[in-house]
Amino acid sequence: MSYQIIDEKYIKMRHESVMPQNPTEQSLENALVELGVDREDLEFSTAINPNSTRYIRYRYWRPLPISNHDFAELPLYENFLEEDDCGNLYSYEIL
Repeated sequence: MSYQIIDEKYIKMRHESVMPQNPTEQSLENALVELGVDREDLEFSTAINPNSTRYIRYRYWRPLPISNHDFAELPLYENFLEEDDCGNLYSYEIL
């Protein structure tokens, strides 16, 4: 996340590498924004695995603030890792 000054105001700017890379990801982002998630808090990335799985993370590995009912409607799979230093780390694989 970086900031740019536009009209004497600081504006949050996402790096291109953490933005949606295809229409499916853009649709997911739009759906999450409609559910109340702030667009700037979402990061899209590629997992380091043989399948190069794409995933979303929210606010540096936090759980998405949406209901289970809304989550069930989205093509996402929730992954979490229990980490000794940081607690639970959440990411959402794009199906």
